[in-house]
Amino acid sequence: MKTKQRNRSKKPLLTAVTIFCLLLGFILFFSAVWYRWYCGDIGFDSILFAMDAGGEGADLSAVKIYIVRALLPALGCSAAAAVALLIQPKRGWNVKLRNRVVLLFPFRRIVAAITATVVAVGLIGAATVISGLSKFLGGRLVTGSFYEEYYVNPDEVEIIFPQQKQNLVYIVLESLENTFMSQQAGGALRHDLMPELVALQQENVSFSHTDGLGGFYNTVGATWSVGSMVSITSGIHLQVGKGSTEGQRYEQFLPGATTIMDILHEQGYYQLYLTGCDAKYGGLQQYVSQHGVDEVFDYYTAIQQGLIPEDYWQWWGYEDKKLMEYAKAELTRLSQQEQPFALYLATMDTHFTDGYFCEDCENQFEEQYDNVITCFDKRMSEFMQWMAQQPFMENTTVVLVGDHLTMDNLYAHRNIPTDYERTAYNCIVNSAVQTDNTKNRQYTSFDLFPTMLAAMGCEIPGNRLGLGTNLFSQEQTLLEQFGSLEELNDRLRQYSAYYVEHFGGIS
Repeated sequence: MKTKQRNRSKKPLLTAVTIFCLLLGFILFFSAVWYRWYCGDIGFDSILFAMDAGGEGADLSAVKIYIVRALLPALGCSAAAAVALLIQPKRGWNVKLRNRVVLLFPFRRIVAAITATVVAVGLIGAATVISGLSKFLGGRLVTGSFYEEYYVNPDEVEIIFPQQKQNLVYIVLESLENTFMSQQAGGALRHDLMPELVALQQENVSFSHTDGLGGFYNTVGATWSVGSMVSITSGIHLQVGKGSTEGQRYEQFLPGATTIMDILHEQGYYQLYLTGCDAKYGGLQQYVSQHGVDEVFDYYTAIQQGLIPEDYWQWWGYEDKKLMEYAKAELTRLSQQEQPFALYLATMDTHFTDGYFCEDCENQFEEQYDNVITCFDKRMSEFMQWMAQQPFMENTTVVLVGDHLTMDNLYAHRNIPTDYERTAYNCIVNSAVQTDNTKNRQYTSFDLFPTMLAAMGCEIPGNRLGLGTNLFSQEQTLLEQFGSLEELNDRLRQYSAYYVEHFGGIS
């Protein structure tokens, strides 16, 4: 009697274990498949960062897609599998093996629990591979010495500024890659979505990975906006997890790193970061404010100044059309100050998915993203023409950079050949120095850190800062030394005690 009572008491527990294992396995599997399908292969560190950053300031439209494409299928499959494993019909299916009757269906409770666990383990294993977690952990479990070997501390380099300091306008072109050019220009498409930005490259300094127009690669830790911002402005990658972003509340954002903002702050620059979204998203406000930026102008600033109504919300906050108008006003204000200035301008209209179709966009192409990029190209051209007419441009260097490849993976599948080598856009206008060594350069976002300073007329002894190399020099970049982006990424994935000790991570 006691044995039967014990068996009965175990049944609810086994049932709960079975359902939990199935639910966990299917949710992780469908979540990994959805993320890879939705964003592409951008690394597990981007997933970890997005989870840790939370939703503050983000466009949450992707949540609806996740619910439909991942959560609901996971729940449905879990329910179907649980019913198949746990249903107890009056009649079952038997098979006779060696004079012994074996019950095939319904499953015994213990067999159902074991089967569910095996299925869940298989699904979780597949999810780790699909999401990139296996590669992430494989690198992080190894302690490397990459930073000890290759990092050049900017604080130990005597950067020499010109007597007449150049202003800096650094424009982040959200998700803009050279792929959007026509095939004739070096892109992947039949039509050219950004002829004005292509002309700007041809007329000014632009570093290319080919003998035509091209761009740079994003390493591990720089495949999303915040990571790219860190990489380009500090010459280090954003190491996520284990001693760097645990409990990420952004009270400290890489306090030990030396950025271009820190360097310009020491040189007496007034610096402004301007964006159309909530600057708190991903800790960007903390990052720039803690590294020398004097003022942050974001979505909430526009509300406070009465530029937009309190209930106004388009895309990630307010659209680039308004952003450019505010940028003109801020540049005019900054140029009237006695001290040199730096403006960091972050656009958003070309963010995935499909971009923001504003009132000025035309239906020239079938794809909405194509129309958005073309509209954005015209907007940037108008903005650059306006700047060219301003008195401050005589003493201002403008750096335009696509922060990373677009995460609009569905668009990429439809329009970009799988063998096309995608790189991010770059162009430097009114550079204080020139070079003939702009073609067939293998470089990453790290290299833009010292290159921006060099473009402003700064002399950099050794031509290296952080993990970056001044592209105006004849020095090899780390990517050119390693010869393979994957090999460089493998070293960056390794846990770095130097990184945690010297840069402090995010906390």
